[in-house]
Amino acid sequence: MEKVMDQEQRTLYEKIQATKTELSQVEMDYWNLYSSFTTFEFWVIFLLFFVAPLVVLYFVIDRRRMFLLGFYGFNIHVWFGYIDTAGDRMGFLGIPL
Repeated sequence: MEKVMDQEQRTLYEKIQATKTELSQVEMDYWNLYSSFTTFEFWVIFLLFFVAPLVVLYFVIDRRRMFLLGFYGFNIHVWFGYIDTAGDRMGFLGIPL
């Protein structure tokens, strides 16, 4: 049996959805001003933290254990993604973009 929302619950739900939409727009505005593809800082971080490690990894990785290392890295990435999302939503983490 499906529970039907009463008017108070529906109003509160619509307020939550409107607040989420407004927050998303404010975050996008902030990102466009301070962290977009047009900023110097974006490209420095992109090169230092994405491209450079891949180049180094290409030359030093143990090719016999590449799958195992990749799975380990993916697993760590997912767990820290969950931790970061939970911490951000609960207000424990606030990292400027």
